[in-house]
Amino acid sequence: GLTFYTTLRSVGAIELNDANSEQTDPYNLFNLKASYNLKILRDLNINIYSGVNNVFNQRYASSILTNAVGFGNQLPRYYYPGNPINYYAGLQLNYNL
Repeated sequence: GLTFYTTLRSVGAIELNDANSEQTDPYNLFNLKASYNLKILRDLNINIYSGVNNVFNQRYASSILTNAVGFGNQLPRYYYPGNPINYYAGLQLNYNL
């Protein structure tokens, strides 16, 4: 009943404008999840899980705005930062009819 999951997302440089004069830095995101599935009754299962997203606390752009324009004498904001390292856990009950 014990399961481990891993994911790796690798993203290369992304051009920020049509002139290809600016680009993002490449990055890798690594996530982990562990899950334990236990049969309690004949028709009732419980799944307990926990995980970590962005294990190495990588700084990355989660949203890219191509050809962004600055307003009010501000520089253009091409990208928005992604989530830092974060943790989660849960409990899931499954009843099969």
